[in-house]
Amino acid sequence: MDLLPREITQELSKLFESVRPMPAAEVRRVVESELGGPIRHLFASFDWNPIASASIAQVHQAVTRDGARVAVKVQRRGLDLLLEADMRNLDRLAAAVDALGIMGELSLRDAVREFATYTRRELDFEMEARTADRLRREAIASEIVPRILWGLSTRRVMTMEFIEGVSIGRAIAALQAGRFAGLALEAPDLKASLHNLAQASLHQMFVSGFFHADPHPGNILLCRGNRVAFLDFGIFGQIAPDQREIMASYIEQLVAGDVDESFRHYSRLYTPTASTDFAAFKRESKAVLSR
Repeated sequence: MDLLPREITQELSKLFESVRPMPAAEVRRVVESELGGPIRHLFASFDWNPIASASIAQVHQAVTRDGARVAVKVQRRGLDLLLEADMRNLDRLAAAVDALGIMGELSLRDAVREFATYTRRELDFEMEARTADRLRREAIASEIVPRILWGLSTRRVMTMEFIEGVSIGRAIAALQAGRFAGLALEAPDLKASLHNLAQASLHQMFVSGFFHADPHPGNILLCRGNRVAFLDFGIFGQIAPDQREIMASYIEQLVAGDVDESFRHYSRLYTPTASTDFAAFKRESKAVLSR
């Protein structure tokens, strides 16, 4: 069951790609302030109409002085102040919920603080660029991660190689409207593209152990040749080698049909507390694994 009604989730999904864009004058102020010079000196051309506008930033097409086609991600002004204000309010609310014991032994305040940590990372485009570089070094043949232009990137502006493609969000909308054939040049084979997306995601998690952790429909492009491109690297995850081995073993045993052995590996992913009802955990977990 979804946590929110369909109408609300559809409205929230607009934050992926369809937020009202910043005015051109504001974009100019951010870019020139961050990169230390007039845009006309930094780029051969700069398209003021954004190709995507999301909650944290918007993206503009541009051409560098040496003729490279790039995408310039520009952060909205004042987000850091808004974030801190929102986090303080959420922390106060979470403290009240914890004091009332509504969540039992779970701490809502801890969850809010973890959320705040991840969200603050999204505002640091230099960290995001380093994440992109690492993912790009470890990418497989069917996976695309754009190259970062470090000379035109800062904490609030990130310039990267322009990738031709259509977002999964647009592809889903076109498919639902019966217009997917019109996207054929960008995504010639949907089944093959989604297979490659699954392969790339599994490689990130189970082979490299460093993965894109925000693969919503606006962050994945379906590209020519059925390749898939990952965008927006503000949230990432890491899985230690021993954890990867445990996850692989539990899935392998599940595929083989050995539920008991699968649960034995699966249970190693968790740390029981003094109040854990392990018998109930085992019973309910095996019921899920059996299905």
